[in-house]
Amino acid sequence: MHTHGRDSTERQSEEDSDRRLIDHFLAKMITPQITVILLGLIECFLVWNHTPNPSHTWIFGWILFLLIVTLYRFELIHRYRRHGTRHSVAYWMRRLTVAMFASGLAWGLAWWLPGLHPSRTIVFINLILLVGLVAGSTVTNFWIPWGSRAFALPILATLVIHLTSFPLSIQLVGGFMILLFWISVDLAAQATLQGYRNTVALTVQAERITAQFDSKNRDLMKEIGRRERAEQIITKDREELLLVIDSIPILTAIVTQGLVFRRINRALGQQLRVQSEETAPIALESLVGPEQYPSLKTRFEQALLGRQQRFPLQLAWSPDQQPRFYTAHCIPIQSLSGSEAREFLLLLEDVTTWKKKEVKLNYDALHDPLTGLGNRRLLQDRLLDALDRVHLGEPGILILLDLDGFKSINDQEGHPVGDTILAAVARALTHSVRKSDTVCRLGGDEFAIVLPAAPRGTAEPIALKIQAHIHRETNALARASAPPTASIGLVALETGDIDPKDWLAAADRGLYEAKRRGGNTHAWGHLANR
Repeated sequence: MHTHGRDSTERQSEEDSDRRLIDHFLAKMITPQITVILLGLIECFLVWNHTPNPSHTWIFGWILFLLIVTLYRFELIHRYRRHGTRHSVAYWMRRLTVAMFASGLAWGLAWWLPGLHPSRTIVFINLILLVGLVAGSTVTNFWIPWGSRAFALPILATLVIHLTSFPLSIQLVGGFMILLFWISVDLAAQATLQGYRNTVALTVQAERITAQFDSKNRDLMKEIGRRERAEQIITKDREELLLVIDSIPILTAIVTQGLVFRRINRALGQQLRVQSEETAPIALESLVGPEQYPSLKTRFEQALLGRQQRFPLQLAWSPDQQPRFYTAHCIPIQSLSGSEAREFLLLLEDVTTWKKKEVKLNYDALHDPLTGLGNRRLLQDRLLDALDRVHLGEPGILILLDLDGFKSINDQEGHPVGDTILAAVARALTHSVRKSDTVCRLGGDEFAIVLPAAPRGTAEPIALKIQAHIHRETNALARASAPPTASIGLVALETGDIDPKDWLAAADRGLYEAKRRGGNTHAWGHLANR
């Protein structure tokens, strides 16, 4: 396909060269034609004045033929100028060949004119004709090789026929001149035309290259214009984006290479107590803090590599403030400064309110609203944690507690007093154990305590301590009834593949035993299969 395209281009270039050659020849045709007419009229004048008995028929016939040839040439020029591209190059070559042949025939017939008259004028007239012949044919035929031979053939034929009427010496000289004329005119025409062809080919090629260059230059200018418009749009979008970034209330920064802030918006600048227009770079580590930065550095570096990141973050803007909770969004962007540096947009979405609500919901789900103690769900979780520690060799204790006489207090003095007593019992239980222990209210007046990493020998002293604190906290609260006491069931958390429900059941058996003994005491419970 590429070769075919190249061949087509070469054929088109050759046709353009041929048309350029025809244009040039037709433009030059008027001058030699005028020369032919003038020389013919001079020849007719000389023959007419130097011949006592001139042949009017030959002279007028020759002039008429010359006029016809001239009209044909002018008609050819006129037609080519109006309809040059309607016909192929070969068509115009054929018409030019006919014109050249007709011109040569006119010259050949003109050569017969002096042969019809006395010999005293032959030499002079022949010299005139020869000069005109050589001059006219040279001017005409140097430009078109397919017409040179067509032009010279009738002339040579008439000259050869005419020389047969002369003596042998004149025939030899004339033949030599005819041969010299043939060789010189033909070779000169071929050589000159070949040079002109090369010039035309180079001109056509240069014009094609120039046209291609102009086309590419126009395309390049269009591309430059398109890129300039695109750059203007990008610059405008960049300015608008920076304006939006600076205006939004969300804490926003552009982070560049080295994990430093290249630009921060007004909201973040107010938090950092700096102006958003300041050019001094701020390290991202100074915002995040040395505690969080090592674990988050990889995420920031991934954002620089073009991977979007989203993760929670805590920030304390000053030592006397509580930390606030944020969701960090790292969005890779093309550099807004126009450089090739990798950057990402850091958006800090303040979720402190939602986080507090979430913490409160989680707290409410795991704690008793009246006493603030853990509920049964929290007991299950902490009991599982304690059992995990038991498997690691740290024994624990589970305490189950029930208030004696609480129902009568509730019935006689009312639920508000009962709630007050329950809150006091919760304080007593909390003050009786360690901070690492978990105190839960299971419902009503029933409580449970998980003591992880507590030896069996510490269980009974803690039970006595609990009973003493409950008496002290509730003694003054019950007015019409006796203050409540506590029955306590104890169970030691030991190793074994045991479900937490089994431990609760064992502690409940201990509690039942303490109740059976009259209350206000403690008893150990045991697993059903032990």
